[in-house]
Amino acid sequence: MKKEIIVTVLLAIVVVALILGMKFATGSFEESDARKFVTEDLTTKFPGADKIEVVNFEQMANVSGGRYYSIKAAVIAGISTPCPTRTNYYYNYPVQNFVPAPPEYAVKNCRVCESSPCVIAFPEEAIIASHTLAGSQLVQQYITASRDAMPKVNRTQDTWTVAWTSSLDYGYKVAVSDNGTIESVEKI
Repeated sequence: MKKEIIVTVLLAIVVVALILGMKFATGSFEESDARKFVTEDLTTKFPGADKIEVVNFEQMANVSGGRYYSIKAAVIAGISTPCPTRTNYYYNYPVQNFVPAPPEYAVKNCRVCESSPCVIAFPEEAIIASHTLAGSQLVQQYITASRDAMPKVNRTQDTWTVAWTSSLDYGYKVAVSDNGTIESVEKI
């Protein structure tokens, strides 16, 4: 009698698991589920990140016709420092294979424009460019003199504006073009 009950319970569990698995495999999931999964996963892995954002989201179909989402998300750290980082992570939801794509280090090591052509595409790159590229020596000296220097980035058409402020009684506003040239450095 006990054996029959155990077998019945196990069969019920298997049936429920199969039903839930079929529902998931046939695409009974929403875009919001995928976004939530990615955001929660990255928040758990990188609790100290300044910002986590989904930057690209695309519905796809696998070889058997099943629907899934291809997602690119960015983890940004150190955004109020002279050397922020930006790392992109790629997800398929639901998972399509067992080999995840490696992370893409979009901004790291406090370096930008190391090859031609230079393109400043992210705020993190603009921050780094504002104190490391030719023409930004005054800003680098300012950051060295004031360890609490913080950047604030704004974007207008094809120019990034990085305003540096600190406990000193002055700061700098740097205009950085999309092609990686310092257009101006203004004391503020």
